[in-house]
Amino acid sequence: MLEELRRGGTNAEIAARLDVTLDAVKFHISNMLGKLGLENRRQLAAWRPEPRRRLFGLLAVPAALDPVGRVLVWAGVAAAGAVALGVVAVVLIVISTLDGGEQQVAQAPNASATPAPGSAALDRDALVALYNATDGANWAVSTYWLTDHPKGEWHGVTVGGLCSVNALSLDYNQLSVPIPAELGGLSNLQELFLYYNQLSGPIPVELSALRSLLVLHLAHNQLSGPIPAELGGLSNLRRLYLGGNYNLSGPIPAELGGLTNLTSLGLGGNQLSGPIPAGLSGLTNLQALNLGFNQLSGPIPAELGGLTQLVNLDLYHNKLSGPIPAELGGLGNLRWLGLQHNQLSGPIPAELGRLSNLEGLWLAGNQFSGCIPAELGQKAPSNDLDSLGLLPCN
Repeated sequence: MLEELRRGGTNAEIAARLDVTLDAVKFHISNMLGKLGLENRRQLAAWRPEPRRRLFGLLAVPAALDPVGRVLVWAGVAAAGAVALGVVAVVLIVISTLDGGEQQVAQAPNASATPAPGSAALDRDALVALYNATDGANWAVSTYWLTDHPKGEWHGVTVGGLCSVNALSLDYNQLSVPIPAELGGLSNLQELFLYYNQLSGPIPVELSALRSLLVLHLAHNQLSGPIPAELGGLSNLRRLYLGGNYNLSGPIPAELGGLTNLTSLGLGGNQLSGPIPAGLSGLTNLQALNLGFNQLSGPIPAELGGLTQLVNLDLYHNKLSGPIPAELGGLGNLRWLGLQHNQLSGPIPAELGRLSNLEGLWLAGNQFSGCIPAELGQKAPSNDLDSLGLLPCN
């Protein structure tokens, strides 16, 4: 739950991603805040356990054991420790070999002057470019950056085989100015978390070279300009979050419909305009789609009714017009449907009454006519039907 909170999104989006109820999300977040003595979600997302306590936690002996029991437990620990020393020695040798590989690549007499793509040296160059471009001296946390420590010890950096960077997590870290294009050189990167910073400027098109990327999270920054259509080539991408930048503008690239492995797409809270691309119907694994708080116009594409895995669909606070497509009634897994504050008109489709899993429906601030379908009124999910001024259908 905490990891999903760090990735951003509303409680409803987190519930959709974890396939739990909205009440469960609220309960667990409230429980964590209380136990940790924190005041808000931002503090909770930034919280990290103290690493030094983990080993002692593993070695702790239950106080409930009598003295004899504790002696036996510690005897077992000592015996296991003797065996473990040999294992640790082997592990340390392997780690030393891998971590030392960065300098060996640079010092090998027969090495090529230009490192091979995905090499440890190129990865280090990309990280150094990020640090310099975003004034790393002013980061909230920059532990070990630009030191001789292995990259895996640099704050927010996770490395894999051959010391290549697999994940970069620098959320809530006061990063500012544009994202450097050199990050596109992290060819083995799988997760990029830069949300809740002050990053500005455009999204570098070079990020489209990150073909191993599974998660791209740039939400809640100050990014501007259009969404690069080239991001539609990140075929392995599972989650894409660009919301809350407020200055991202232009249309939603139709190319994003090619991200067939995508499960969550968050573009809310920007200045995106134009129609919703019908090509998004290609996102057949999508579970959460948030396009709210933009300037999108035109009709809701009927093709969205083919996204049968959708749990959360938020299109609120736009300029969408025309009727609600009856095809949305085929979204059997849908739990939350937010269409409020648009310019939608016409009758409310009776097909919405088929949504047996619906828990929340928001339609206020539109111009609907006719009556409220009996099936929908009887379901009585948490909604604002009473505010529409419409009578139930006979």
